[in-house]
Formats: sequence, structure tokens, C-alpha cells
Amino acid sequence: MLQRRHNLLFILVSTGLCLSFMALTFCVLVYMAKDFNGYNLVYSFFGVDASIRRTMEQLPIGTVALWRGLNGSYALFCLFHAFFSMLVSDLLPNAWRRCVTAVMLAVFLLQVTLLDPQVLVSLYMNGTGPFENVRLFRAFYRYLTMFLRVFNSLCILLGCVLTIVSVFLTPPKARTSISLTAALHLCISVLFVYLYGWMPIQPLWMSRVAGYIHFESLPVGKPTALNSLVPTVFTAVMVGFLLCVCVQLYSTSTRRRSISSFRSKVTVSETVTRAFCHYLKNEILSQQAELRLLSMKADDALKPDIAFIMQRNDEINEHLSAVRNTMRQHKITFEPVNLRALIEDTVAAFIARENVPVELRIAHGQAMVMACEDQLRETVSCLLTNALEAQLSSQQPPRLILRMSLAHHYVTVSILNNGPRIPHELREQIFDPFFTTKKTGQNWGLGLSLCKNVISLFHGRIWVDEEIENGEVLTCFSFMLRLLPEKRSSRS
Repeated sequence: MLQRRHNLLFILVSTGLCLSFMALTFCVLVYMAKDFNGYNLVYSFFGVDASIRRTMEQLPIGTVALWRGLNGSYALFCLFHAFFSMLVSDLLPNAWRRCVTAVMLAVFLLQVTLLDPQVLVSLYMNGTGPFENVRLFRAFYRYLTMFLRVFNSLCILLGCVLTIVSVFLTPPKARTSISLTAALHLCISVLFVYLYGWMPIQPLWMSRVAGYIHFESLPVGKPTALNSLVPTVFTAVMVGFLLCVCVQLYSTSTRRRSISSFRSKVTVSETVTRAFCHYLKNEILSQQAELRLLSMKADDALKPDIAFIMQRNDEINEHLSAVRNTMRQHKITFEPVNLRALIEDTVAAFIARENVPVELRIAHGQAMVMACEDQLRETVSCLLTNALEAQLSSQQPPRLILRMSLAHHYVTVSILNNGPRIPHELREQIFDPFFTTKKTGQNWGLGLSLCKNVISLFHGRIWVDEEIENGEVLTCFSFMLRLLPEKRSSRS
């Protein structure tokens, strides 16, 4: 539900960004065409021919309405630009986002209200309040437009910086869908500043004594050699931007459908697991009763062995109880987890249990993530076990590598082995429940399914790839989680 709301908001903001830009361009063209002193700029600056200029000149739109369209579309573009940057990047905390949104909305209302031609004429001609003083009104008018021009320029600059930084802070595996959209967003920003960096302006010249009101020409700069390319670039950038937004939304929706399909398979496997756990629990209890009777009849030499079997059955029963309690939870509780310490403890326990070496390559510093510690520990242990089982079927000397790397806001954990290679067409299917490439009857294909389900619950990604190291091809299972902010993790 939250993802759909985010996608809908993303569509509205992206569409609003393009429509406000096009509306501003339309209003500028019509205003220039109707301006007797500045209509030649329509030819030189925008490349509009005489027939189109005459058509725009005859449109039944008044100067006041045109100026409202100019002012409103300019303010809307700056507003949508800021919203788009905050949607693309998640660098600002929620409190800062709410603050920036409130400030932008306040400035938007200020701009469309105080720069409305009828409001300005009313304030000046009637001499309302302190504006009875003509010099005070002109100073207010001048500094208001100056403030709005600087404020909107800073907002556009800040939005561009947020977009650029978010691209470079995103790991390469998750960077593909955002890079082109961000590049075209920057092109729109540069084109907007080049064309309309002079807005907002003071278009009105008024005289209270003579009762005279005049709309002046737009202060468009002198055309350059780039102006012949402006219509083509403008069209290409807008179309490309909207296409990239659609592609990004499609990829997001596809990934959401894939996760939904995977969750449905997990639900089926959970039903089977519940039935199996119930059957196994009854069998263990039955065996424990028979072992107690056997212990009373057996020789003293056999009693230690029977006691060992009963102890192992009790351990299995405890694991089944833990599984049952986990399934009964309606909501998983997340908490800050030190991933570095968790990995070191899990690897130490794995080495002690399996008696195999594991090469650790862990980046310095804490890696605090928001997760469930027990499930994350089980995921790392399961991936290590999967890598070891893959090597047992290989003729090469076994090699296990666990690597943890930090990339700004993300942490990536990779477990590499030199076992048999996984075909490309199976690299998504291996995460499905009850699917396995191992030919032994002991592997049921539930381990990787568990790992993907856990990592997706923690809003992360898991994938399989290959890496070449010193000429040796290594299979690499990796998962990526978002790091907690330093201040939050330090308090935890």
C-alpha cells in the first residue's frame, strides 16, 4: 500500500514538473507575441515563425491572466522540483522533509498571492496600510521579487545536489534505474535556469496620480547560438524524462510483483511447514515415551546412549517450539543490530561446528542495521551452509570467503565459494521454496527461500552473481541492507 502511494505521488510530481515547465513556456510565448515592443524575441529566442506568432497573438487571453499563468507555473515548477528531488533521494530525514515541504508551500502561497497583478494594483492604488508611502511599496515590491528569485534558485540548486548525491551514494547494483532519470532531471533544471532564470520580475509600472497601469516586456536575455537547439532539446528532454519515469515505475512494479509472487510461494511453504512441524512434534513425543520405557528395560551400558538420543530429541523439540513461536508472531520486531559483531559470532560458531576455514574480509567500523537479530543470524548461517554444501560436490579444494563492505548508506555482505557454477537462467529460481540444484535427498531447497524472505522483510536485496579472483571463478551470494544513521545507531 505504501509503495503504491509512493508510485502515485512519484507520477503526480513528475507529470506536474513537466506540465508546469510547458505551461510556463506557453505563457511566455503568448505574452511575447502579444507584446508590441518584444514580439521579435519570439523569433530570435524561441525560433517561432511568423504564422505561429500571429496565431498566439490572436488567442483570447488577457495580460492579467497570462501573468497569473506565468507566475503560477513558475512557482509550481519550483515546488515540484523540490518534491521530485526529495522523492528520488532519501538523504533528508523525515523531520527535515516535513520542514522543507512546509516552507516550500508557504513560499508558493506567498508568491502566487502577493505577485498577483490585482493584489499589487489594489495595494498600490488604494495605499493600503504602510503602502500609502510610494517608496516603501516600490522597495517592498523590488525586494520581494529579489527574495523569491534567490529562494527559488537555491531550491533548484539544492534539489540538483540531492539528486546527484543520491546517485553516487547508491551502490552500483541499485543505481541503474535512477541514474538516467536523475541525469534528465538535471537537464531540465539547467534548461529551466537558462530560459527563465530572470523570473519572477516586476512587470507592472503604476502611477497613483495618473491612474496609469502598464505591463512591461519580459527581460529575456540576449539570444545565444544555443537558442537554435532549444526547441529540439526541450522536446527530447521532456519526452526522455517521462519515459525514464515510466521505466523506473515499471521496474519498481515488476520488482513488487516478483516479491508478491515470492511471498505467496512462501505462504504455501509455511502451510506445509506447519503441518510438517506438527507431525514431527508428535513423532518426537512418541519416540521420547518409547525411549523412556526402553531405558527402564535396557542394560546399564546402553542407558548413556539412550539418554543422548533423548537429549537430542529434546533439542529438536526446542527448535520446533522456537519455529512455532516465530510463526505465531503477527509482527516482527526490528531493532538496531551490529552486523559486524553478528557476522563474527556466526562465523566463529560455523567454524567450530563444521571444522572448515572461512576467510573474513570485513570493513572497519560498525555496521548498524535495523533488523531482527535472530533471523539475520540464521540468514548468514544458512548462506554459509549453502556455500559449504556447494563445495562438497566440487573436485577443487574448498574455499569459503565472507566479505562485508560499506558504501555510504548501505552495507553489502557477500559469501563466496568455488563450488559448481549456477546457470544464469536459474539465478532467480534458486530462491523459490523447495527448489534445489543439489542432487542429494537431504537438500529440500528451503534455505535460500528463507534467506530471501528475511532480507526482503528487512527492506533489503539478495542476489547471486559470479566474481573472478586470480583466474578462479567464485559463486557469490550477496545481500544488501540500509545502514542506520550514525546518530541513531550511537544512541542505540
